[in-house]
Amino acid sequence: MALDITLLQVLKHRKDYERLHRVVNSRSIDARTKVVLKDFGRYFDQADECQVIPVTGEFLTWFSMVAHRSLTEDDLTIYRKLFEQVEADPSPETKSMLVSSLLEADLAVKLADAVAAYEEEQEVDLPSVLRQTIEQFDMDVVRKVKLPLVEAGDDLFDDDTNNTGFRWRWSCLNLHMRPLRPGDFGILAGRPDKGKSTAVADNITFMASQLEEVYGEGHGRSILWLNNEGPGSRILKRCVQSALGLPTSKLVALKEQGKLWSEYASVIGGDIHRIKVFNIHGMKSWQVEEILRQVKPGLVIFDMIDNVNFDGAVINGGQRTDQLLEGMYQWARELAVRFECPIIATSQISAEGDGLAYPTLAMLKDSKTGKQGTADFIVTIGAKNEPGFENLRFIGCTKNKLAMEGQAQSPKAEMIFDGPAGRYVEG
Repeated sequence: MALDITLLQVLKHRKDYERLHRVVNSRSIDARTKVVLKDFGRYFDQADECQVIPVTGEFLTWFSMVAHRSLTEDDLTIYRKLFEQVEADPSPETKSMLVSSLLEADLAVKLADAVAAYEEEQEVDLPSVLRQTIEQFDMDVVRKVKLPLVEAGDDLFDDDTNNTGFRWRWSCLNLHMRPLRPGDFGILAGRPDKGKSTAVADNITFMASQLEEVYGEGHGRSILWLNNEGPGSRILKRCVQSALGLPTSKLVALKEQGKLWSEYASVIGGDIHRIKVFNIHGMKSWQVEEILRQVKPGLVIFDMIDNVNFDGAVINGGQRTDQLLEGMYQWARELAVRFECPIIATSQISAEGDGLAYPTLAMLKDSKTGKQGTADFIVTIGAKNEPGFENLRFIGCTKNKLAMEGQAQSPKAEMIFDGPAGRYVEG
């Protein structure tokens, strides 16, 4: 009952009621507390100017004479004694503890419901439900108790002063975009079989040696390539090829000489496992998050998010393909912030962009605005279908919130696609 009294002491204040009453689980509080809490809301609705409910004054009169005229004298006596205790205000420490206790009580009820549904053999993905419930609790505790204030100070501009972050191998992107930093989320898009994987491998094998520069010595981070397209072995081979800029025949020759892995390691920063490829075919989004928890990411490649079995919340409860994809891409953006690393997602350009050098912003497959709205930048790889253009690629940016001051948003650069060497060569 002590928790209930503190709850009412806090929620008699309008600003606290509006902030916290939605997280109160009605099954975790006393029946009388539930009645009074509901009446607090009704009273605030009727008394627009009221900021603190006069519990033992006007509210008691309204409670007994208007809201609950049929109360017995014994019941009214109990409520009067309750209101006398609620009239006082709790200490700041007690108030903070209350919020945490509220969230814990709500968590316990939700977990019990999930387990009960599972035991009754209802269709419930128990690991996913439990994980999402606990994660929401963690987020609520941080948001409601720790108040994640972004501090003002000169160090706010340190990254800009030092121009820190991951630089691309492609100078056309370095010229038009600031370096990639933790929390950035972008999309690299192209038509099928036009070199998206090679473009990713070309750049991340250049970025791998920059991990210390971005995170400092002893960072313990890796570049993660989350693959749900083709075989992961093919991706890793392409990374080795792009890192060294050699065709397969020369890689085989290096392997036979016993030099392949040492040369690969020297190019990407000294460790052949700096770039880790994970096959995530058929995985659900919570399983993908578990990889990021177990393997500390310095940079993440999603190849492709569209194919992940997303089990998170969808914008407006939508079921259309574009709404589902927007929810999935928003989830990936949040991962970049939570795990403090840049994330790049590969996406296909729709048939509307076939044969175009510079596809437009609306030409991402299955999305006119959903995917686009979540990204800080969108790099497009365009290609023409006319004879003589087979190995020519056109690099554009249809969205660029990382644009360099004084430069155009898009590089609109031409590059030569060198498939055998796993590289793009600047013209």
